[in-house]
Amino acid sequence: MDSNKYNIIQQLKVLSPDLFPTTWSFVVFILYMALFINQGILVTSTKNSDKSYDYNVTTVVLLTECLKLIISTILYVKGNGLVKIKSEVLQNTKVLCLYFVPAFLYCLYNNLQFVNLAEYDPTTYYLLLQFRVVVTGVVFQYLLKDVGASTPIMLQNVFMYVDSIVCNVVLLICRGKLLDAFKPDALASIYKVSKFCVCV
Repeated sequence: MDSNKYNIIQQLKVLSPDLFPTTWSFVVFILYMALFINQGILVTSTKNSDKSYDYNVTTVVLLTECLKLIISTILYVKGNGLVKIKSEVLQNTKVLCLYFVPAFLYCLYNNLQFVNLAEYDPTTYYLLLQFRVVVTGVVFQYLLKDVGASTPIMLQNVFMYVDSIVCNVVLLICRGKLLDAFKPDALASIYKVSKFCVCV
């Protein structure tokens, strides 16, 4: 890394050591912001002229949630050990169950994102998306303010992604597309889109 970039990171570190305690945390933050900002553009670029997609959007959401679950679990186990996750899950089953409410909303949001981006341009979509912040804050404050406070944040992430995966599977079942979603041609269309998005 050239010295000028390193100095910028160091200045940010001095201004907010709690926010970016390491250079790696700053890099992850920048990557997350870049992916979040470009997500709407990438999704919009994969729609057809008739405002549809060549892939099952729920399968994309489900696979994304599986990837997030794997990453969250690895990060939790890395810091706490494999035995600890089992005992923490058993100790926090109420939190796991309560997470079905925000996970369901999260599932709806992630699936409706494709519908909304088929109808609206990314700028309009992101303006409307700001309502999500308020709704999420209210839901988490109401449901989890007492029981969720003592649960480790990485374990809460694991709970959210497990519950979201369940909600997405239920959504596929309700739409009658669970088996079709994982056929080789359906997965191949997702693979083509992901290759396109990586190239962009």
